[in-house]
Amino acid sequence: MSRFRYGKLQLRREDLDLRVSVQQTVETFQSDFQAKQLKIEVELPEGPLFAYADETRIAQVLMNLLSNAMKFTPPSGTITVGLAARGDSAVLTVRDTGVGIDPETPAGTFHHVLSNQRTAKTVKTGLGVGLALVKVLVELHGGTVIAHSEGAGKGAEFTVRLPMAANMPERARSQGRRVLIVDDNPDHLELLADLLRERGYEVTEARDASEALRLISDQKPQACVIDIGVPDIETGMNSRGSYAKFQKPAILG
Repeated sequence: MSRFRYGKLQLRREDLDLRVSVQQTVETFQSDFQAKQLKIEVELPEGPLFAYADETRIAQVLMNLLSNAMKFTPPSGTITVGLAARGDSAVLTVRDTGVGIDPETPAGTFHHVLSNQRTAKTVKTGLGVGLALVKVLVELHGGTVIAHSEGAGKGAEFTVRLPMAANMPERARSQGRRVLIVDDNPDHLELLADLLRERGYEVTEARDASEALRLISDQKPQACVIDIGVPDIETGMNSRGSYAKFQKPAILG
């Protein structure tokens, strides 16, 4: 906190896959969850979710939020960590089934003061440094953090919003895009399919024009990579470059 106050807290940003940060942080707490008999649930997107962020500082945010949740959740309770993309933001949530937050003072959750952080019924007290640091680090990244609770005994949820990376890495851009590869050479087909799958594409393979037409009709791929030497395909050249056309009449799109 002193480093931040005097302007000495610097961020070392990179395109960071937040899924990896969540997984690594949760793994760090596994023994603590077991010792306190807490159930941990993790909800992650299928593909990478990148933010332009400092890996070490994001880990601090996650660790402080999880530590806070553990502190106020009794044995047999549940802590849920979620990550999702919403608009141009990456949204991280840490939710618990603990003692909740006094609805009259939710804003005080992030104040760096000597106070009860949840309800008057709990014996837990603290300086609030962990959550104050969360607020500082998130805002340094251009994000926001808010706390919400339905009241005493109803748990609490902390929601962190971070801007997603402006220039998403290739794997993130390609995630979920369907590509059809058409090639009658099995070695070429396998090689190209493997290369595209490594980059996050959903790949479908066809060995001839008839099979390709069926797959295009059924699966509606977003792009096709077609060997111009595939049987039953006419090839030619026009002013815009090479093109390939199936001999069998078809509408591709």
